Amino acid sequence: MRSLICVSVTFVLLFMGSSGQSRVKLTNDLNGTASTKCQDMQSKFKQYQDVCKTINENRKLQINIYEALTRNLQLNNSHSQNTIIEHSKTILSKSDLIHKCELESSNKELKLCSLEKTLNSTQIQLSHSNEAIVNITSLNRLLKSELSDQKTKVEEQILAIDELTKLLNTEQIKVRKLNQVNGIQQAELTDSRIRIGALQATAIQSTATIEALNQQIIELKSQLDSRNENIKNLNAIVEGYSSCCKASSCVSFGASNNVHVVKVDGVDEPFEVLCNSQLAGNGWTVIQRRINGELDFYRNWNDYKKGFGSPSGEFFIGLERLYHMTKDTPHQLYIWLEDFNNISKYASFDDFKVASEQQAYALLSLGKHKGTTRNAMRVNTGQKFTTYDRDNDADEINNCAERLHGAWWYDHCGFSNLNGVYKHADLDVDPVNQGIFWVDERFHDADYSLKSVLMMIRPKD
Repeated sequence: MRSLICVSVTFVLLFMGSSGQSRVKLTNDLNGTASTKCQDMQSKFKQYQDVCKTINENRKLQINIYEALTRNLQLNNSHSQNTIIEHSKTILSKSDLIHKCELESSNKELKLCSLEKTLNSTQIQLSHSNEAIVNITSLNRLLKSELSDQKTKVEEQILAIDELTKLLNTEQIKVRKLNQVNGIQQAELTDSRIRIGALQATAIQSTATIEALNQQIIELKSQLDSRNENIKNLNAIVEGYSSCCKASSCVSFGASNNVHVVKVDGVDEPFEVLCNSQLAGNGWTVIQRRINGELDFYRNWNDYKKGFGSPSGEFFIGLERLYHMTKDTPHQLYIWLEDFNNISKYASFDDFKVASEQQAYALLSLGKHKGTTRNAMRVNTGQKFTTYDRDNDADEINNCAERLHGAWWYDHCGFSNLNGVYKHADLDVDPVNQGIFWVDERFHDADYSLKSVLMMIRPKD
């Protein structure tokens, strides 16, 4: 059995040694060392086997002798007893020696098994090392291939650099020639700049002279335009005064959209009015206009009584004039509204009439309403006119003129405030409701201030 194991190990080692010839140098060295150790152990084990064999043969011989002595002892027991005992002791001693030999052989066998395990572990490690070496070898071949490719590219780049260097040298020669030409041109350019500077100085002087002349022309034109406008206004005034005894409203001026002079019964002096024939037909007299906020409409009672502003801009015609204009002749009222989105609406009434100052210029009548916006003056009929210094509204707690920062025929402050504060921007919310508002949920509420307002009257047909 031991011989078979050793022969197997030897065969394995020899096989590994023979196969190691195809491996790397590290594998050959390790296999050679392992093979040498195994051969040494095989030789010693063979020696132990020979000793054991000799002992076994001696034991068999002694057993045969013992059996012969036993037979002789049976024949001659007394004569051979001592000899048998001595031989028995010898046999027992040899038996102990055989036992020791077997123990030693067993220990050697255990050591051989341990060596075999170590050899197997070493073989596994060698296998792993071989795989790593193979991988390294493959990587090395790959790196060599890539290095070769990079070398080829570098050589190509070197050739390209050489070509570029030659081209650069050629271009440098051209640049030097161009620099020579440029030096000549720079000198010529300097001379040209000097000449241009002189010409520019002359041009500046000429430009200043031309600008001065243009300014004089502009001033003269402005003076001329002003004089023409004055002449136009004077002509209109002359025309108005020439017909003032006949005209009491803009109806007399047809399709005019200009300023005219009218004479109304009960009013001491003729006065200028703005006529409008664009919005609702001919003959409308504008009594209030809001267009840009240039005029403050937060005024006292006396201002609203007499009127303020200019027909060419923002104005209010005056409550006293309205009283006399509507006293004896029924009038229509037309109100035009525009927001900051340039959306316009209108409301018209067919019987507009204002009371005298003794009745605080109350709004006696509005008549029937029609238009593209709802009637936001429906609660104002019968209400007296209120300013911040003359509280005539129906609100027992507040002065609506102060609260809404305007002047109007307020009841309990109401749904319209066309003489309120002009807001210069389209505000989504006016938290104090002091702007120019006309409440219509389909148009705008009191927190929206309108961009433009025109109030016009015309005698009924």
